Amino acid sequence: MRALGLTYVRIGEFAWGRIEKSEGVFDWAWMDRAIETLGAVGLKVVLGTPTATPPRWGGAYISRR
Repeated sequence: MRALGLTYVRIGEFAWGRIEKSEGVFDWAWMDRAIETLGAVGLKVVLGTPTATPPRWGGAYISRR
């Protein structure tokens, strides 16, 4: 990506289901690795909010409200 002249990378927009696979249980390890890897080659990370893609369990939560 750096060879293409990129300096910023957006990640996370569609990752809610991967971050919180079950309600209240969060896994940030893969995101930490991605940010570290991108930063190691000089890329800056823009972390998006994944509200566009709620996880499967989220539908049940929303319907209870």
